[in-house]
Amino acid sequence: LAVLGLDDAEHRSRLEQWAETLNTLLGENPDGFVEAIEKYAEELSGYSHGSRFYNIKQLLNTGTRHLARAQHYPQALKVFQMHRPLHDQDWLCPNRLGIQLGIEGRLTALAGDHENAERLLREALSEGERWFGLVEDAKKRPFSTPQGPARPPSPTQRP
Repeated sequence: LAVLGLDDAEHRSRLEQWAETLNTLLGENPDGFVEAIEKYAEELSGYSHGSRFYNIKQLLNTGTRHLARAQHYPQALKVFQMHRPLHDQDWLCPNRLGIQLGIEGRLTALAGDHENAERLLREALSEGERWFGLVEDAKKRPFSTPQGPARPPSPTQRP
């Protein structure tokens, strides 16, 4: 990243401190891990550069993975849901909402809430089908100059 990358000594030191804290909390206090992720994401949100979005994404995704690997599924779900609401840059990822719902559904199932997991996974499938429908519709239209990212309409998007 151009700003707050690993070549920034101050930022690298901060990340090393965060990693030490998170590694300790992961085993001892997974709820504290979630609180620390929230605090760190808020701190990164305070920057004005565009790449802060990617710093936050990396933090949330890494936090989710570490919690899930440690089988702290409810906490992993909570961290992953911090991606909401989705942002303009999220829409650069094809079927972003469908992917989000699918991962939430899997974490929900692993956490033991099978009823909500099924609902989320059905929403993920519906969103994927809706997205493929948009692709099919786009193929029928004449080619035009690409525009910037746009939020597709979605009845399943929620905060």
